Amino acid sequence: MKMFYSKYNRFRKESYQTQTLIYERPNSFNINRRDKIVEKRALSHAAEKHIDKIHQTFQFLKQSLDQQQGQGLMLPRLISFDKTSDKSSISFEYIEGTSFNSLLFNAFSNKDKKLFLSLLHKYYSILSTGFEKITTSCPKGVRENFWEKDSFLFENVNLDNFYKLGMPILKGTFLDPVFDNIIVVKNDQQNDQYYLIDYEWFFEAYLPLDFIFVRAIHSCFFKKYNIYNIDKFISIEEVLQHFNIDGLFYNECIKVENNFQKSVVINEENNYLKNYLLPTTYTLSDLLTYKDHYQDTRVLKYYFHSKLWKITRKILNKFFASKFFNNNKKMLVVILTKVIFYYSEFKLRLNIFKTIYNRLNYQKFRPNFISKIYDGNSSLEDSKTSSVCLYAHFDPNAQIDDYVVRHLKALQKLDFAIIFSTTMSTSAADSEIDKIRPYCAHIILRKNIGIDFGSWKSALHLLETRYGQYLKNKCQYILLANDSVYGPLFDMSSMISEMRAKLESKEVDLFGLTDSSERKYHLQSYFLLFSDRVIKSKCWSKFWNNIKFYQDKQLIINKSEVGLSRAMLKGGFKLRAYFPYKKIAEQILRLPHHRFKLIIDFIPPNPSVWFWDVLIKYFDFPFLKRELFLNPPITIRTVKDLHDNSWKDVLRSKTYYSPEVITKHIEHIECHATNGTKRKTH
Repeated sequence: MKMFYSKYNRFRKESYQTQTLIYERPNSFNINRRDKIVEKRALSHAAEKHIDKIHQTFQFLKQSLDQQQGQGLMLPRLISFDKTSDKSSISFEYIEGTSFNSLLFNAFSNKDKKLFLSLLHKYYSILSTGFEKITTSCPKGVRENFWEKDSFLFENVNLDNFYKLGMPILKGTFLDPVFDNIIVVKNDQQNDQYYLIDYEWFFEAYLPLDFIFVRAIHSCFFKKYNIYNIDKFISIEEVLQHFNIDGLFYNECIKVENNFQKSVVINEENNYLKNYLLPTTYTLSDLLTYKDHYQDTRVLKYYFHSKLWKITRKILNKFFASKFFNNNKKMLVVILTKVIFYYSEFKLRLNIFKTIYNRLNYQKFRPNFISKIYDGNSSLEDSKTSSVCLYAHFDPNAQIDDYVVRHLKALQKLDFAIIFSTTMSTSAADSEIDKIRPYCAHIILRKNIGIDFGSWKSALHLLETRYGQYLKNKCQYILLANDSVYGPLFDMSSMISEMRAKLESKEVDLFGLTDSSERKYHLQSYFLLFSDRVIKSKCWSKFWNNIKFYQDKQLIINKSEVGLSRAMLKGGFKLRAYFPYKKIAEQILRLPHHRFKLIIDFIPPNPSVWFWDVLIKYFDFPFLKRELFLNPPITIRTVKDLHDNSWKDVLRSKTYYSPEVITKHIEHIECHATNGTKRKTH
């Protein structure tokens, strides 16, 4: 199957949320032929009724058009209507042709007013002859039945101005026949064929035919062509006058349209995607319209993700609202886009050189990276355990906090022999390691190179050089863990037992807690449990022997964290997340309200950060990421601030972990950051 198009309508309320797909697949009867399909799928169980309504509308419309002899308006063939699968779907044949909107735009681009008005007349004729109508010449008492059903559409609407005597009324109203949804198929031997391709919105209320026309015109003038100064080509007043539509009726049409939008679209104050994830405004769409002025679209993307856009956006919005801009709109937008392009191109090329430098600026592991090794109270030589945990630690104040001690204590109870690797200096460690000595086999002090992977490589080097026979004959599992999480919040014994059982049965080779598709698919590195098949493989040895510690943290993430999962996949090993993103997303979609529900289909978020509350409440997830509290942009959007006790309430009601352990650590970090030390997060 070849995919051409996919769109998620998550700006709508849940009961109307659908996915639209256009794809190509082999014909059922002729394998040499391929069919192009348009499919709509419900994105939640609540939206299944909407798919069913689309099917009912299509059947009703088909019967109505048959009775009207079509009059040039046709429907595509229904391919399938599936109510039996997990989520309902309906599919139609894809109609190859030109949309009415494209024809109008071409006439406008060529400044052909005669053709433009002629196309509008044709459009009005299609509406007029294609649907069953009555007139408002009947008595007022009868006309009141027009708006009894779907009365929400008429809130604050002056019905006397909306329903006028002699006006053609649609007997049941389809809102879909706008310019984009009518496809024109040219035919050399016959008249052009007109296809209606969308059937989502049908109302039993009787609405004026002119309302559908006004709806299409309003969209044309104020959404699609406004940036192109269509009002200088032909004004909307001129179009309305040409079709004998008065201003009072037009105003009431806009009220009805707004009422319809309110019934379908998510409220703006709850629209997280609009307010946070996509903080672009009218000016962005203006600039994108002129993307033919850009030599490389990557440059545009770079600009809109740069600080310059954030700084200039408010200024641009005020400028774009001025009268001067309205009079010279096209010229100014073109000039602005060229300025943006040349600035962004310069920054992009500079960034390329910076990236090349960062890729060349790295170190490989050397034994002298390890400055000192302390022995813990437990010994690997005498240990009966077959599980080793390599634990990475960093603290800007060179301390081992209580939450780290709790973490180590829990891992020891789970039968892990722990090798603790930290960047603390010798002088600082002497006063701190007694806190963790009872739980560790060894404590390694190392140079601060390579963040967590530097710590794990140092611990692995110790394991390989001192305990080669243990690693070869006895070690069955190696766990990579770090101090980037608070926890465990729950008892992990059953989870670890299940992981070990599946690793031993060869069902899985590598377990993580969560997976992510940020950058590329990978298991997140704060908790990775490897089987002995991986540990003894050439793939494992090759990765750790060739690992490079870059100065740039993003390169370390790409090459090490993401690279580790990619190397294991390339080696043929089976990876699995204990809390897979797919299940987390399904749970969020089942919730009536979640502040980040809309982002699931637009970006691949980090589940351990963005969905921390869902993980804890519904999955007994054992950790809470430090990044939630120590990365300000994340903090604002997820746990707000430390004075908001909602995260504490979640911990107190769902876990046995004390929130005071977290607040104590955060105060310690923030205090030190205030004194001038740069904070590091995993």
